[in-house]
Amino acid sequence: MDIGARMQYLKSIYQRYQRSTRREKREILNEFSKVCKYNRKYAIRILNGPAPDTRKNKPKREREKIYGHRVISILEAIWSVKSNFFWKKISFVRYPFRFLLIFSKNQFLMN
Repeated sequence: MDIGARMQYLKSIYQRYQRSTRREKREILNEFSKVCKYNRKYAIRILNGPAPDTRKNKPKREREKIYGHRVISILEAIWSVKSNFFWKKISFVRYPFRFLLIFSKNQFLMN
């Protein structure tokens, strides 16, 4: 059963579940969890939650850019050097910060 079919089934069963007695709710819940293959606790949470028509997806927040264009260009240059075969011969593991400092000064004339 795909997500669309599950939502359609939830819409059809939701009002009946809200109006039913405790014994009827147990039967509806068993049926719902068996048909949709949901865990019982998750099915209870869905059926006791807000109505399916009122649920809305939250808009995705865009994060602010932390780094400027200059920093990104430096990191891209360092990454391109890293991908070269020459990278294996550099003693980067032993002196990583010294190498990055020397490389960035030579490459971008930073003081």
